[in-house]
Amino acid sequence: TLDSMIDGLKAGGNTSIDVGMKWGVALLDPAAQPIVSDMINKGELPSNFAGRPYAYDDTDSMKVVVVMTDGSNTQRAEINPSYASGNSPLYSASGDSNDFSLYDASKNQYYWTWDKNWHDTPYQGGAVYGQKCTTTYSGGWGWGHYGGTQTTTCSDLTVSSQVGTASQMSWADVWDKMSVTYYTNIIYRYAYSSSAANSLYNSIVDWRTAQGISSDTQDSQLLDVCTAAKNNYVTIYSIGFMADDAGKSVLKDCATKTSYFYDVQNLDIATAFASIANSINKLRLTQ
Repeated sequence: TLDSMIDGLKAGGNTSIDVGMKWGVALLDPAAQPIVSDMINKGELPSNFAGRPYAYDDTDSMKVVVVMTDGSNTQRAEINPSYASGNSPLYSASGDSNDFSLYDASKNQYYWTWDKNWHDTPYQGGAVYGQKCTTTYSGGWGWGHYGGTQTTTCSDLTVSSQVGTASQMSWADVWDKMSVTYYTNIIYRYAYSSSAANSLYNSIVDWRTAQGISSDTQDSQLLDVCTAAKNNYVTIYSIGFMADDAGKSVLKDCATKTSYFYDVQNLDIATAFASIANSINKLRLTQ
């Protein structure tokens, strides 16, 4: 399963080693225990994961991070702070993870992704929507046949026929569900226009400068994370896989010791991982 997933990945984008290191360290932080407990309760992790990640000063455990890159920090965009917290104009329908309503204050209406129309209330989910039609017959014989007439009257189903609830999403909820591209190009564009969607995308995505968040800033943030981890007894190994000089330099500074940095070319990667595994086993035996 893992091999198939890896085979399906495609390389692209820029490099942000600091973000990868941040998430690696976060998964060793005891502050993540509630998340692990919740996953155990949902059956997503085995019960013997209870109490993990262990405390930093737990003498019966070891915390190790292996950080690898094939390059150096480049640049990246981030969510503009004004779109990073607080309530969004998007509402989520109960039981319908892919059905949303976009609120427009100027219209005082909600755009439903379900039927791509505007409504007075948000889509709640849990019912069939569309039109309700009633046909009446008069004159003639056989319900409108042979000279009789039939009249069909249709009306939209009212919101009161819905079964469910609609909850306003915070911006954090929105980005947990979808990418900025999905929000602007799939939801917002259909509610308004392509130009409006492009304008919104440029408002949400914050490059800070013409080059984005600079490599120097990313290097500094990476070393801040590495230092904090090492101060909490986390052992760090780093691998520069055919990386450039800038990448190798910052990885060497990140590692717990200079000898814990590996400058790797091509198939030597297997030897590097074997060496790291051997080093971890020796540490485990001596501590």
